[in-house]
Amino acid sequence: MKLFRKTKVKKMDYKKHWPENGLEVVAKCPWCHSNKSQVLYEGLSDIVFGTAPGVWTFLQCKECASGYLSPRPTLDTIHLAYRQYYTHAASFERGSSGIKGLLKYFRLALVNGYRNKIYNSHFSPSIRAGFYLTRLRTRTTRIIEDDLRYIPPILMGTTPKILDIGCGNLGFLRLVSQGGWQAFGCDLDPEIKNLITETDSIDLRVGSSEVFLEEAGSFDVITLSHVIEHIHDPIAELERIFILLRPGGFLYIDAPNIESFGHHFWSRYWLGLDAPRHLSLPTSKVLSEALIRLGFIDIKFIERPGIWGSISVKSARLELGKAYNDPSSDHALRMPKTPPFGLRGSEFLTLTAVKPV
Repeated sequence: MKLFRKTKVKKMDYKKHWPENGLEVVAKCPWCHSNKSQVLYEGLSDIVFGTAPGVWTFLQCKECASGYLSPRPTLDTIHLAYRQYYTHAASFERGSSGIKGLLKYFRLALVNGYRNKIYNSHFSPSIRAGFYLTRLRTRTTRIIEDDLRYIPPILMGTTPKILDIGCGNLGFLRLVSQGGWQAFGCDLDPEIKNLITETDSIDLRVGSSEVFLEEAGSFDVITLSHVIEHIHDPIAELERIFILLRPGGFLYIDAPNIESFGHHFWSRYWLGLDAPRHLSLPTSKVLSEALIRLGFIDIKFIERPGIWGSISVKSARLELGKAYNDPSSDHALRMPKTPPFGLRGSEFLTLTAVKPV
């Protein structure tokens, strides 16, 4: 198996800023449990948000080619890496007035018309013609399906239960609860409770999947959007998810793709590395194999070429030493030609799977 090129940089003391007793060595690959690895990057720091202390080493497993941090923050200290983390910012809808407000309302009604037709949902406002109009624009329908994470439609007369693990700013849970799903969420950040409003009908708990184990076998859908790479023991998390899903339940996972064209091109500046928050990055093969071993079936990877542009620009800014959201030097960005798309080159690993009946 071909591994990525190694980048040599001056060694730095990773213990200098992170609490010395808050680190743990990872002796085996978190995904295939092989103890054979090589250094892929040394001297990584938090160039994405600039708030996490420490300098980090990223290893690559010689058996499955997945990547992982070692040493890494412990469960007790990982919270130090999440100050000002973007998914924990409150989500809100900004209203508009006049012509802009009417156009926004009309567009939302068209989108909801499409959603309600495809998903048997109950979004409002809604215009039935939206189903036919949005189908004329493939990009629009792809965005709508991305937003709803390719979840199955609501069966008539039911209120399916959705659990979003690592629910961040509650944006997805608010969306599905408006459409007719029963929404549940969990997040490790205790501040998440402060985001709940009187209008939210969401069962929200602090922690990971274990906080819902008393409801084993009851969830119709479980989603993890850019969460699995943050988890210390991803295989154990997937085991709990299998237990939580009802027979026939649906799983959605989205994560950075270590095999992506962007990682090959930008190397240590690729946005998907995000040390020290991203503890491990699986390959598509090892992730699929793990799900099969746990009992999942009907595993499907979804190609999402629309992600390429955003990740490219942000990674190129990091390479210039800029913040990922700072456009001040965009004229000087080193940008590649648009690559040929395919699952191996996609910036994200997006997949769905099913628990057998």
